[in-house]
Amino acid sequence: MAADADRGTRLGLARTGALHHAGTATTGVLVERDPTEFAGELAAALHQAAPAHPLDDAALLPCLPQTEAERLAAVVLDRAKDAAVVHLAPRVEQLGGEGPLATVTPAVVELESPRNPLLSYEVPFPCVWAAPRRGAEHRSGCLGPAAHGQAGVTRAQARWVRMRSWVRRVKARVAALW
Repeated sequence: MAADADRGTRLGLARTGALHHAGTATTGVLVERDPTEFAGELAAALHQAAPAHPLDDAALLPCLPQTEAERLAAVVLDRAKDAAVVHLAPRVEQLGGEGPLATVTPAVVELESPRNPLLSYEVPFPCVWAAPRRGAEHRSGCLGPAAHGQAGVTRAQARWVRMRSWVRRVKARVAALW
């Protein structure tokens, strides 16, 4: 997230990305200047995402078996306990209806370094790992393969391409409505 971008736009993009496809569109966010402030604002915005039954049109969060939801929330908290600040902890919310269905509410975790491997850790619910963007990462615009220990395109770069494609599709749909 560029520091000179509109604050509301940055927050809206991150919130939409985190909730799009039940959290599979955004995992890691690099933030210029103050990642603590951004993570706090994003946590407040994502806290408003209310659990809803999967057949409800307002449902934004994934539906999972209760035990799997509890396991995933515990994994995120366990991984974040030593190297991060949790701004919004994931909670398991029981959904009404038949069977032990639950959802995991969004999580926002601030990392102290963009080299932390948690930045690319993915879970099947809205979980945003925010880290500062600075130094060589800032100049090059990406972390590069060495940061993730793999050659070629990184997961973050692939996600960026998918996100750009999604933004173009949304813009085309909005333009068609006008």
